[in-house]
Amino acid sequence: CTGTGVCSINLNANTSVTATFALAQVGTFTITSSAGANGAISPSGVTTVNSGSSRTYTITPNSGYQVSSVTVDGSSQGAITTYTFSNVTANHSISATFATTPVAGTCTSATVHGVTWTFDHAYTCGTYATGDPWVVGPVTIRSISPGWDGTRNGTMVNPVQQLSGGASEVPHGWDSRMRDWSGLMHYDATKNAALSLPNLVIPVNSSVVSSKGLPGEPQYTKVENYSILTVVSTPPPTDSFRPAPYGNGTKTTSWRESQINWATLNSLPRASVSSTMPSLSDITSRMLKPWIYLVPSSSDTLVHGANMTYSSTGYGMELSFVTGDAGLMLNLDFSRAEKRDLLLGTIQAAIDELPILQGGRNWYTDGGHNSGRWTPIIVAAGVLGGEFATYNKPQYFQEGQETIFLTPEHWTTPMGWEQWCNSHLVRRSGNCGLVF
Repeated sequence: CTGTGVCSINLNANTSVTATFALAQVGTFTITSSAGANGAISPSGVTTVNSGSSRTYTITPNSGYQVSSVTVDGSSQGAITTYTFSNVTANHSISATFATTPVAGTCTSATVHGVTWTFDHAYTCGTYATGDPWVVGPVTIRSISPGWDGTRNGTMVNPVQQLSGGASEVPHGWDSRMRDWSGLMHYDATKNAALSLPNLVIPVNSSVVSSKGLPGEPQYTKVENYSILTVVSTPPPTDSFRPAPYGNGTKTTSWRESQINWATLNSLPRASVSSTMPSLSDITSRMLKPWIYLVPSSSDTLVHGANMTYSSTGYGMELSFVTGDAGLMLNLDFSRAEKRDLLLGTIQAAIDELPILQGGRNWYTDGGHNSGRWTPIIVAAGVLGGEFATYNKPQYFQEGQETIFLTPEHWTTPMGWEQWCNSHLVRRSGNCGLVF
C-alpha cells in the first residue's frame, strides 16, 4: 500500500516496507521590536520565530545615555539591557526608551517659579523632569529671594499635613496673613525656616517649600505660588518626578517620565472648542507650579497658591476649573511635545495628592471646598496606573461622593429627585449630581 497515515498489509511472505519523512510545517509567530532615540535594540523590527523557540534581545544605549525603560507586550520591565522570549506561542512586542545619563553638575544657587535659594558653596545639583531643582546635601542656604519681610515669603522644611481628622491645629510658616476664621489654620514662627538664615542647614531627604507672597491685603489667596527645592543623598534619574514635599522620609520617587503610556490619551479635534479654550501655556504654567495641600478641608483654601484658580480665591470649586481644563486639553489634538509639560505638571499634582490618600483621608463632600482634586489622579491612573489606579475611585473625592450612578429602575423613584439623591450620597451635604 502507499500513502500517508496508517497502512495495513498482510504478512504472508517476506515483505519490505519503506517510509519517507518530510519536515513538518511548524507554526510561526512575530516579535516586533523598536527603540526610541539615543539607543538601539537588536534584533530590530519584525522578527519571525518558530513556535516553541526562544529569542533574546539586547538593548544598547548610545554614549552618554542609559536605558530608561523596556516594555514587553505593554508591561514595563524596568531598565534592563537584555530580554529573552522563551517558548514562544504568540506574537509579542518589545520596545526600549533611553534617558541622559545623570551628569554631576554643580551650582551655588537654584531658581524655579520666581524663588532663588543661594548656597554657601557649590553643590551637586540638577532638575527633575518637571524642572523642579534638587541638590545633593546636606546643604547650607545663605539666602532665599524673595526674602521674608515680616509678613510674607516664608519657608517650611518638610511641612506636615493634618491627617488625623476633626478640629486640629494646622500651623504653618509661610505667611502671617494666612489664618482661617477658627484660628486652627494659623502662622507659627517656629515653622518658618527663613528665620534661620543665613545659616539654614538642610539635611538630606528634605523638601524646602518656599512661598512667594502676594502684595497688599488680598481677601482670599495670600500666596502667588510655591517653589520646592529637594535635598537628596544621590542624584536621581534625569526623567524622575519630584517626590511629594510632605513630612520626613526618603525623598525618592519611583515614577519616571519614561513610564508614561501616551496611547491612553485622546487626540480630539480642538477646532470646535478653540473659541472658549484657555491658552495651553497658561494651563501648563498653572499645573507645573506646586499644588500644596495641608488638610482636606475648607481651611486649605487659604494655603492654595494663586496658580491653582483663575480667580485667586483658592476655593475648591475654582480648582476644578483649572484641573478640568488641564484634563480636557491633554485629550485634544496638540502634539505630544506641546502637551508634555502639561502632562508632567498634572502627574506631579497627583503625586503630591497621594500622601493625603495614603494617610487614610479623602477630599470629602464639603460644599464646594474639596472639589478639583480628582482629575490629576484620573490622568495619572490612565497614563501610569499603579497606585494612582488604586485611588481612582469615587469614595476618595467630593466629585464622586456627590454623584449617583443611575440605572433605569431608579427613574420611577416615588420621592422627589433631590430628596432621593441626597438620601443616597456617600455624605449627605453639598450638591447632588446625576449620571445616567
